[in-house]
Order: sequence, then structure tokens, then C-alpha cells
Amino acid sequence: MNIKCDQCKRKFFREKWRISERKKHGRNHNFCGNKCSHKYLSGKNHPRWKNGWYKPDHYTELSFGKRRIAAHRFVMEKHLGRKLKSFESVHHRNGIRSDNRIKNLELWTLNPTPGQRISDIIKFVVDYYWDEIIKYKNSHKITRVQDQAGSAAETS
Repeated sequence: MNIKCDQCKRKFFREKWRISERKKHGRNHNFCGNKCSHKYLSGKNHPRWKNGWYKPDHYTELSFGKRRIAAHRFVMEKHLGRKLKSFESVHHRNGIRSDNRIKNLELWTLNPTPGQRISDIIKFVVDYYWDEIIKYKNSHKITRVQDQAGSAAETS
């Protein structure tokens, strides 16, 4: 039986029994091949597509064309105003993976590992988080740590 591909509209042959088997299992689309099938069933035509949100079994994901990103990583990137680094992860404070409110998310680093020297940890933070250090310093009215420590030592 000649039928039309739902994607490219090209006619192709499919046996009658195969068409009825597909309908019996709820597969109502007809494609001439895998390429058309994959093209048609991506994005909003995908059966698990939910109003722009792609929901697999675990974390909620966003889909931007061919690029997918976990929603909690996307929310954290927007909050920070930059892309996450490869050694950074986002943790859900309450453990609910679908709760992607910024107040429920924490930025964790996979580095430094336990047992590292303090000097290495400080170098790591200065190398990778300089902008955050400046923002923290400005928002907390911190002068130099030496000055605070020195004045505390002088008074005792």
C-alpha cells in the first residue's frame, strides 16, 4: 500500500498488516525512514514534550533546538550571568529535582577535593571566582583581612 511520509510528504510502500499493527499500538505517524522519523518527532512533536519543557525520567530539561540543558543549570547560569564551569554542579537544597527556584539551588564545586592544602584552595578560588570575590567584598564592606586581623592582635 502506498502512503505518504508525515515529514517529507514522499510516497512510499508499506504492507497493510504493518499499518494496522502500528495503529493497534498507538503509532499513527508514518515515515519513509529513520531520518524523517527523528526530524518529525523532535521538539514540540515529541510525545514527552510539555509546553517547551522536555521531561525525562530524572531532571527537568530545556530544549533549545538540538541543545538540551538541565533546567537547574540553566536557572543558575541566568542567575550568575555566565555559563557554569565544567567543575561546577547545581544542588537542589530540598532534594526535589523539579523545584528549580533560585532559592532552592546551590552552586557546588567538584573541586577542591578533601585533603587539599589551604594555599591550593585559595589559589583555586582566586583563579576561578575573582568576580564573585569582588562582589562579595563590595556587598559586605570588607576592607583587608590583614587590617582586621592586625588590629585584633594589637588589642589583645
